[in-house]
Amino acid sequence: MPIDYKQLGKNIYAVRKKHKLTQQGLAEMLDYSPEHISQLEHGNRPIQLEALNQICEKLDVSFGDLLLGATAAKILPNGELSENN
Repeated sequence: MPIDYKQLGKNIYAVRKKHKLTQQGLAEMLDYSPEHISQLEHGNRPIQLEALNQICEKLDVSFGDLLLGATAAKILPNGELSENN
């Protein structure tokens, strides 16, 4: 099954927002540029496994949850977040 980078990016965005982090904040945690984080979140750049692992560790989420979108925060069609508790 190929990786859907657009969906993965949305999942990274949702988890980042759940943790109340900006792109700048996550970028600093990972030693990336905010532009790099933006490209990942928009699905414009394939993510390497090492980077995905770092994101999972920093955001305390599993690979599977991030890849499959099984996160507590979901993006609604209007772009807002919904917390599923």
